[in-house]
Amino acid sequence: MYPPMVVSEQVVAEQVGDELVLLDLRSENFVALNEVAAVVWRSLEAHGSQERAASDVVSMFGVDRSVATEDVAELIADLVEMGLVERRSVETQGIAAARS
Repeated sequence: MYPPMVVSEQVVAEQVGDELVLLDLRSENFVALNEVAAVVWRSLEAHGSQERAASDVVSMFGVDRSVATEDVAELIADLVEMGLVERRSVETQGIAAARS
């Protein structure tokens, strides 16, 4: 099981044609996501789950689960490195829940 994910509040996403364009408001850098990567992004926004994102890719594109799982993990690693999403530890999630 992977840790929960959260999309940065400093990122604005806009659909432009077949791509989902992300703007990082901190760095003012743009990232264009293809159709598959956009499904992963939207899944992370809605569910915060790497497993759910891989399942969404499997159901929408009919790819093998192991391929989807590996590709989603690679994409998420890139998004984390760029600061567009972050992994939340169970402890961090528990603290946030206790505050609400």
